[in-house]
Amino acid sequence: RGTIQLMHGMCEHLGRYSHVARQLTAQGYVVFGMDMPGHGKSVPDNTELGHIPLKEDVDGLLADEYALFTLVNSCYASSTPHFLLGHSLGSFLARAFLARFKPDVSAVALTGAGQVSPVLRIVGSALTRLLIALHNEHYCSRFIDALGAGAYAKAFQPARTPFDWLSRNPQVVDAYLRDPLCGAPFSVSSYLVTSHVLRVIATETPRIFSKQHDCQALQTLQAAGSTQAAGSQQAAESPQTAESPQTAGLTQAFSTSQTLRPHVQHEETCTITSFTCASAPSSDTFAHVAILFCSGIDDVVGNRGKGVMQAAQSLVKGGFSRVTVRLYDNARHEVLNEDCAPDVVSAIVAWFDDTALHVPAGQPPAQPSSTHEPIAATPSVPPRQKA
Repeated sequence: RGTIQLMHGMCEHLGRYSHVARQLTAQGYVVFGMDMPGHGKSVPDNTELGHIPLKEDVDGLLADEYALFTLVNSCYASSTPHFLLGHSLGSFLARAFLARFKPDVSAVALTGAGQVSPVLRIVGSALTRLLIALHNEHYCSRFIDALGAGAYAKAFQPARTPFDWLSRNPQVVDAYLRDPLCGAPFSVSSYLVTSHVLRVIATETPRIFSKQHDCQALQTLQAAGSTQAAGSQQAAESPQTAESPQTAGLTQAFSTSQTLRPHVQHEETCTITSFTCASAPSSDTFAHVAILFCSGIDDVVGNRGKGVMQAAQSLVKGGFSRVTVRLYDNARHEVLNEDCAPDVVSAIVAWFDDTALHVPAGQPPAQPSSTHEPIAATPSVPPRQKA
């Protein structure tokens, strides 16, 4: 049905997504990915967990992902659609991957996403460079961590554990704490590499529309983002309202070329607000890559919805013609480990089907063809693959 490259988040590993992979493969997809440097089973020993070597940097991370993308997808017919699924740091990496390589993907799903301000990115980069010069790249700074992962823990005080911001489900948090491959402190080198990932997103995301259109669209979206943030608390207090202030802000946000009212869906475990920007078609075919954001309204990485809005805004400004956001009430950072997880997976499957395959909801996946295009014995991949 298609291939899905999965990119995991910070201080975790790909093994935590086996339950997601099982659900997606049951729908007929091939799911693949890897532990990025400094994570999971990519390290020689657990003392290296949380440390992305400076020699890797963003170029190494992206080259690895591209080598994997090329290697796996070369094993399937050219007509097979390809997708990306990134969580948290993986969602930033996926956006940088799109900007750098413009891969042949039909759609992208991002969970636990957010947006970091240019000022924080630049200041963080300067501070980490200084600390590397004063100490070494393996050094773990409490001050830098307080600005990064530590700030997320502070958002949920008092809390049972330092990782309550991950999920409302205590079993998920406890499993994370028990996992020897999770929770290692990030080194200053890792934070510097992360800032470079953010730089790629900011500087290399394609600008497809005219400058005038960009400015007008961004002003509208920024104004709506403020409305969304101001109305989020009121929306939480009155979830049954047909159109809350938050929803009204989302309606205004994506009206660059046409106004699409958001769809509010009330489920047993949460309320889902979804809205789509469908901008004017562009001559650049890459602009038609469809982007889906799925985030919890209580996700501090996404600044409780505001950062997700800003991330969507940046992609609209970059010229992507279809961007949809789904915000889940009563959900924190790991929406794939919350009560709403079944709906999130279903939404991702429906999104991929709709954008690439146009398979009606509820229909079984098509059976694989008995004939396949010839496959090269030695796939052409970048030299980085050996590393």
